[in-house]
Amino acid sequence: MVPVMNKTLKTLLLPLTMVLMFTSGAGLSAENCLSNREIRQEVVDRHILSLGQIKSRAGIGYGSKVLQPVNVCRNGGELYYHLSILDKSGKAYKLVLHAVTGAS
Repeated sequence: MVPVMNKTLKTLLLPLTMVLMFTSGAGLSAENCLSNREIRQEVVDRHILSLGQIKSRAGIGYGSKVLQPVNVCRNGGELYYHLSILDKSGKAYKLVLHAVTGAS
């Protein structure tokens, strides 16, 4: 019974742990990042790509999850998506992608 509990516990805690790792001390300054409303407006105005377009251009495939929060922040006058990804094998990684081109 313990191995099943351990596996279940790992399954539940891994995403939460990854979110905490990537958001606590990520170095993102609130004044440099857009609010969710501002992100939506930038997408509607076609100034930046949507999250779906960014995922497609980055090759984030089926079975991978984008962990929240998704941030769009200014860096050197340009906007970048800051994403934390959990792939289908359970590996977590962080991506920073140009919000207009999708380039890393």
